[in-house]
Amino acid sequence: EWDAFVLLHTWEIFEPQEQAEKFIAENYDAGKMFVVSTSASGGNAIEGVDGITGASELNKVDEDVTTIKLWLNEVLTLKNK
Repeated sequence: EWDAFVLLHTWEIFEPQEQAEKFIAENYDAGKMFVVSTSASGGNAIEGVDGITGASELNKVDEDVTTIKLWLNEVLTLKNK
């Protein structure tokens, strides 16, 4: 059990990693899970899954970390009300 979960995974040959896709399929809860996907083009995402996508670009790391922290703060604040 968890209150909030951030899953980071990459795409391989235009498909999400098998283990990541299976874990999401078995455990996804939009109110508790945020998925960060990286791919060469930066546009690949698993349909219906909340999160962010992007290319593996270091210049976006700070922006992505801010987005993740905002999501975590929102989820954990709602949990503790």
